[in-house]
Amino acid sequence: MTVGDEAALARAAWHAHAHLDGPLPLETLAQVAGLSPHHFHRRFRDSFGEAPAAYVRRLRLERAAWRLQLHTDSILAIALDCGFRDHETFSRAFRSRYGTSPRAYRQSRRLPARAQPSREEAEIQLDYSLSPTRIRSLQVGTIAFIRHTGPYETVDPSLWSVLDAWAEKRGLPSERVLLGIGHDAPGITAPEHLRFDAAVTVPPGTAGEGRIMTAALPAYRCAVATHVGSYATLPDAYPKIFGQALAAAPDLVGLPVIEVYDEQTISLDRKVSRTEIHLPIRQLQMPWTTKEPHLTHAASSKPSADCLT
Repeated sequence: MTVGDEAALARAAWHAHAHLDGPLPLETLAQVAGLSPHHFHRRFRDSFGEAPAAYVRRLRLERAAWRLQLHTDSILAIALDCGFRDHETFSRAFRSRYGTSPRAYRQSRRLPARAQPSREEAEIQLDYSLSPTRIRSLQVGTIAFIRHTGPYETVDPSLWSVLDAWAEKRGLPSERVLLGIGHDAPGITAPEHLRFDAAVTVPPGTAGEGRIMTAALPAYRCAVATHVGSYATLPDAYPKIFGQALAAAPDLVGLPVIEVYDEQTISLDRKVSRTEIHLPIRQLQMPWTTKEPHLTHAASSKPSADCLT
């Protein structure tokens, strides 16, 4: 598959992510990619491992499941916002995917929105500490990143070392911030589809190389909490982080989760690390259009379509 084919499929995938609340027929996605419906269907399935219709359906159900956990909107409102035409169609599709009704799922999976821990929780000796949640704006700018697809716990810490060595070789400024960006919610998105970007800040206009991609990260208004402890304790801390964030911002969007690290290297052996967890409330700007993602790569490199979604 050529670089042009990969970019065309990526444009279609990005368009799908940005328009889940409306109709996304095969013909529309093929037109965005500039391919015939037949060739688009075959090439998309080969590249993404799913047919376009199955891909869109999965994204819609995952968005709905996430919003059922976070928001108090009616089930019908969530269904319509995720591109389903009515309550019955949504409920049938949701039960087929998650094995339960949207209402039962919400009751069993609703994240606790409270700022203070219960007495029982306070008596538990934790291996980390969390700051109170603050509301802040996050504006990072341009990042270079390597995409990991799969369970979050299998992210290789050496990815940041690869990025650092690449930046040094390119002569980029040494004042770089290390970030981790989680695009999907574990327990909602299947482990093999989870997307995580190991990232560093770079000057605007920097081009990627090979598997290293560059993009302009949108600015967000976020609920922010600081985690202090080993990186291994982050998974246990996240339910509490989301509980605090929901109490501070009931309209929380929550994805993507943006981790900002207070070190220049990532080591799982480090006992004490400081990580700022940013959970978006709303996006403040969109540095690219849904028709043409602002993502760059070296002309001689073959980009991955998945990195654009």
